[in-house]
Amino acid sequence: MILSKRRNRMVEDVERSLALLRSETGINWINAEFANGKGNRKVENRLNRAFLFCLRNVFQQYTIVQELPIQPKTDTPYSPSEEKKPDFSFFSLELNDDLHEGVYFHIECKRLGSATSRSWNYNEAYVNNGIRRFTTDEFCYGIDRAMGAMVGYIEDMAFEDILMHVNTEIAAKLTVDPLTKHSPDWQEQATTRLGHTFDRPFEKSPFTLHHLWLDLRGCYPRKVPPAA
Repeated sequence: MILSKRRNRMVEDVERSLALLRSETGINWINAEFANGKGNRKVENRLNRAFLFCLRNVFQQYTIVQELPIQPKTDTPYSPSEEKKPDFSFFSLELNDDLHEGVYFHIECKRLGSATSRSWNYNEAYVNNGIRRFTTDEFCYGIDRAMGAMVGYIEDMAFEDILMHVNTEIAAKLTVDPLTKHSPDWQEQATTRLGHTFDRPFEKSPFTLHHLWLDLRGCYPRKVPPAA
């Protein structure tokens, strides 16, 4: 019961972090990321950096690290999944002094909406470069945990159209159930929660993947402006 409450609180706090990202403070952080012309950073990387500030503000009891490689178990053979890097890893060495065991939660973030080029489809990538990473031992996202999360940054398109595209790609490429909303209504300028539970070839299984889609339509340029 205590563990179940802690898991529910984790997802609720991710939603609180997204609410902060959608607030005036969060939008200012996003704008600052796009105004900073240093480096050749993708839109998603700029959004994730602003989101990191929000996560740290809410999750003060955890250490949150961007792109931390999957940590190996003690006394186990090397696995190529150790080269993979979820967008965010939450861990607390106060709860466990082993870094693998201390990692409590993984989040992967993806953009959602219409394509900005002929070579990349965001809604398909959400499935093939996002959900899939929690389902296959090639990546092992969420390994040894009963749940994880994906964040979708909605940039344009109608909500139902995005969901239809994502579920069509799931049916074509994966052997997991489609996404379903937790409540009937879509949350404009806020977060809509979706999810599914599925079996996978590594622990823990079955696994619940929570999806939190934040409406960020019109909040930032969909392509990085050229450096001044």
